[in-house]
Amino acid sequence: MGILHLKGVSKSFGGLAAVNDLAIDVNEGSMCGLIGPNGSGKTTLFNVISGFHKPDRGHVIFKGKDITGLPAHEIFQQGIYRSFQSPQIVPRLSVLENVLLASRGQAGEGLLPAFLKRKEWQETESRFTDRAYENLKFLGMEKAANESPGTLSGGQLKLLEVARALMSDAELLLLDEPAAGVNPTLAANILDLFEHVRKERGATLFIIEHKMDLLLRRVGHVFVMNKGSLLFQGSPREVAKEQSVVEAYLGV
Repeated sequence: MGILHLKGVSKSFGGLAAVNDLAIDVNEGSMCGLIGPNGSGKTTLFNVISGFHKPDRGHVIFKGKDITGLPAHEIFQQGIYRSFQSPQIVPRLSVLENVLLASRGQAGEGLLPAFLKRKEWQETESRFTDRAYENLKFLGMEKAANESPGTLSGGQLKLLEVARALMSDAELLLLDEPAAGVNPTLAANILDLFEHVRKERGATLFIIEHKMDLLLRRVGHVFVMNKGSLLFQGSPREVAKEQSVVEAYLGV
């Protein structure tokens, strides 16, 4: 069993099966891709894993623990970070503060700890602020730290999502089209950054991406969905040669 194990997961909307009896294993420390035609159920699957949707049936197992149906904030605290196709920002906060939102395990969370552990809270906030700034610096965005997210370009907003993923220090990153809407050079850089995260921090990455040429050169394993079901899985080379995958994309 991998770090993430899905057993018979199903989710329907109005009688339409978005995810149908899905069973997969994602190995710890791996970088995996999730691909499929539009409407195949990829984003719904990520929503089920991360707690934004409750499955109708089946189980989601993370690090050997059944987290099926837990709310999103609890699943985040368990060590799963989920990014979205469109960066989710808080416009009234600065870029740095938006990165800080992805911190886990802050001592000041909750009203009582904030009063009883004031010194610990202040030290933790200072440490997290330093980390958030270092993550922005790593991405070349330190000059925007105190700016409003509204001043950022589309590519910079994607990098803000990367910074938050780094800030979460999560063991499993669910990344929904992290390179969408940016130029090819930046898209390649973003995926290279995630490979660096995998190697240096031991994180597991599960990535939805439509830029197949970029994805297949970087992941070790690929899951292919079609019409809510798992159509095929294998190495990038095996997926590229599989006729059923080609037919699914061409609509045959």
